[in-house]
Amino acid sequence: MRNPHRSVLFAPPLHEVHVRVVWFPVMIILSTQGLAKTHGLKLLFSDLSMGIEDRERVGLIGVNGCGKSTLLKVLAGVEEADAGTITTRTGARIEYVDQNPVFAPGQTILEFVFSSASRISHVVREYERACAALGHAPHDAQVSRRMEEASRAMDAADAWDYEHQARALLGKLGVFDLDLPVDQLSGGYRKRVALAHALLAESDLLILDEPTNHLDADTVAYLEEHLRRYTGAVILVTHDRYFLDRVTDRIIELDAGQLRVFQGNFSDYITRKAEMDAAEMTADSRRLSILRNELVWLKRGARARTTKQKARIDRIRDMQEVPTFQRQENVAFTIETRRLGGTILELDNVSKTFEGKTILSRFTHTFARGERLGIIGPNGSGKTTLANLMSGRLSPDEGTVVRGKTVLLGYFDQESSDLDPNERALDYVKREGGDMLRGTDGTARSAGQVMEQFNFTPQMLYTPIERLSGGERRRLYLVRTLMANPNFLILDEPANDLDIPTLQALEDFLDGFTGCLVVISHDRYFLDRTIDQLLVFGSDASLRRIPGNFSVYEQMREDEESEISAARKTKTETPSDTKATSEKTAATKSGKLGFNEARELTKLELDIPRMEKRLEDLVEEMATAATDYMKLNELAQENQHTKADLETALERWMELSERS
Repeated sequence: MRNPHRSVLFAPPLHEVHVRVVWFPVMIILSTQGLAKTHGLKLLFSDLSMGIEDRERVGLIGVNGCGKSTLLKVLAGVEEADAGTITTRTGARIEYVDQNPVFAPGQTILEFVFSSASRISHVVREYERACAALGHAPHDAQVSRRMEEASRAMDAADAWDYEHQARALLGKLGVFDLDLPVDQLSGGYRKRVALAHALLAESDLLILDEPTNHLDADTVAYLEEHLRRYTGAVILVTHDRYFLDRVTDRIIELDAGQLRVFQGNFSDYITRKAEMDAAEMTADSRRLSILRNELVWLKRGARARTTKQKARIDRIRDMQEVPTFQRQENVAFTIETRRLGGTILELDNVSKTFEGKTILSRFTHTFARGERLGIIGPNGSGKTTLANLMSGRLSPDEGTVVRGKTVLLGYFDQESSDLDPNERALDYVKREGGDMLRGTDGTARSAGQVMEQFNFTPQMLYTPIERLSGGERRRLYLVRTLMANPNFLILDEPANDLDIPTLQALEDFLDGFTGCLVVISHDRYFLDRTIDQLLVFGSDASLRRIPGNFSVYEQMREDEESEISAARKTKTETPSDTKATSEKTAATKSGKLGFNEARELTKLELDIPRMEKRLEDLVEEMATAATDYMKLNELAQENQHTKADLETALERWMELSERS
């Protein structure tokens, strides 16, 4: 692997590449000159030159298979370019998170997260190891001495703040059980571990490939905030348009092997791209108008005897060779699907448990025609399990799932497992999906037309599947699912591994979909575009129904948090204020609340202060138990549960108080 702290020459075997030392200002962290890379017979990019400045936030976008991930690997030194130079600032520290991180066999979370070369990372890693050892053998004298030495090293390195920040970050990313081997974790957990390592390392440049994949919405929001506070530079590839909008200040589009730079965030890019497309269409229209006039002159029998006439004929030939500007058409058209009957999909008191953990408890839902339902929640909360129950891939432990006889279900899952690598892309779509989609207006679209609408070039239609990239295969599996013309469609994390143009095409396609739609996704923009109600998984197998899209839910949570904050503030009022409030509550309670509700409100008013006091005590106990790993873990779990109970109690208290 190349040392990322030096300027390195990459040269193809049959070409001579000239390199010169480039001195640039301190604010430039990394620059490239003339980078080129091929994958097999496909040219990904050539003659790429760019620079990344200190504190800059760069979003790299482009269609699947255009070379985005490869370019990031080249910048990080994981792969070598075929030609060109990469120059990094002297001493610059670069951290790279792969789309699918790979770890050494047997390496634990603790070892990887704190594997940075910095001294403070090494000190914290040894301290955490000592804490774990003390938890397993609290009375071992040798382990106790090791703990004392690790604590002294933490003092000497002034590492306590770093250790506290590390624990907070790991908690926010949902990374616990630091002794677990990383190679035994799920793909989503491995991604969070890789992110934790990169964010804790003291780097000057973060290179992130699809950092939001497999993260739930709350974790993505935390990552946004962390990157906004990060003092180094960032270059990232992501399909999450809200994330791009809130994090980046420059967009680089990789298109046909070349880079186009747009200042500003993703919204600025969309605006500028629309202006460029409009200008290009105007220029193209003007060129075609001139060309028509010139062709009339040419047909009259122009004689190419003079220099001027020859030059004019050459100009006509040049104009004919210029490709006509092709604007991406909107794929929305109302699809003619099989009519749904009276019974569509009914889940009645459905419960499901895995390995002693309750995923669903007595869940009931009846789908109506045209319903568009989004499902969100923390990783591992049961979103895919619910989809599998809907589709019939799983059976409930209790309750019933009834699917109507007219339901034709399409399920775009996260596996894409039935792809034959030797089959051509178009043949696969026709065989597994269908030849034609018909619209309610009598129009029809062939499989090839739909594939082109999803950014497959005419050449790619006849390409063997084994030559497609991972993102292109996901796109192919998506088109195959849509071409089967289902009237009940389940999309499980459709944004994973799909590029932004494909997501936009899918959103347009779903505008014309008249059946029932279920979307499981962490992509907030996609949810806003496609659904009109939400099911939100809680940490205790509860499900909350939200009438609206993700932005509505986000606003509701902000309002609720404001109300909770106001309620807590009210509790800190002076005794006279509190007494007056209590008297007012007592005076009005009997009029609107039943006997049991009044008792519940009285109990909540006693329980809430106790829980708040317990949270204060837990903070002190965790500080005291900093050297006792097992005890600290128990206290942290109790702290998390108490916070959740307090939030529930405050919500119920507010509800009863408003009615009292």
